[in-house]
Amino acid sequence: MSASPRARSNPIRACLRLIGFVVVTTVLMTGTALACALTRSRRDRDLVVGRWTQRWGRWLAVVFGIRLSVEGEPPARGVLLAPNHLGYADIVAMAASCPCTFVTKPEVYAWPVIGGLLRFLRIPVVRRSASREISETSQRLGEIFGHGCNVCIFLEGTSTGGDRVLPFRSALVQPAIEAGAAIQPVALTWTTEQPGVDIIEDVAYWRPEHVIGPHLWRFLGLRGARVRVCFGEPVLAPNRKSAVREVHARVVTMLGIENPSTVEAAG
Repeated sequence: MSASPRARSNPIRACLRLIGFVVVTTVLMTGTALACALTRSRRDRDLVVGRWTQRWGRWLAVVFGIRLSVEGEPPARGVLLAPNHLGYADIVAMAASCPCTFVTKPEVYAWPVIGGLLRFLRIPVVRRSASREISETSQRLGEIFGHGCNVCIFLEGTSTGGDRVLPFRSALVQPAIEAGAAIQPVALTWTTEQPGVDIIEDVAYWRPEHVIGPHLWRFLGLRGARVRVCFGEPVLAPNRKSAVREVHARVVTMLGIENPSTVEAAG
């Protein structure tokens, strides 16, 4: 039996969604910056970032035609969100689900305009090279938790095809432990209504041969994307190693997969 033909990506749909992405991101990032400029404290600024990030996620879900369903109890305040990770689309799903702040990579700070805005908003940066920089990131995360804000970190450190969950890295869990913040497991499951769409290839962004430009263009031209965001029970653990083991196990259970990865806390 021959394999079903691969779904066709509509270039007109992709173009319109790309324009929508630029417009929504520009307007809401500008709004975030203005709202933060009017706040009087770092705490209020962090809360503003979380709220506006959720607005950005919800608008992008509409623009991208992503149908979002949320199960379980989203966090109230000051929680470390630990979802599994398939690719860039997960950011939209998590942002739309609840107010939160993401961590970013150092190279994003070098981007024109966006990098300057992220620095202004004091978005945490994931650095693993120098101990001093790791300490600075940990201090910033501890401050955010202390302000009662949620932080989303993809603890796998990279993405997969969605058929497994890689071991969670424990280094960035330490600020949550020290702040007394709970760690909440989150299971992301992507499906599609369009025949011929392969979640592992068309939604997940993880293979070495995947290139962000062509992959994103194809994703934007597809239709019927759905994501289920399932929030599990928060975990409070005495140390980061036991925390990531417990959270990892709960994510795997919620996804209902037989995980081939060895559950070891890295970092």
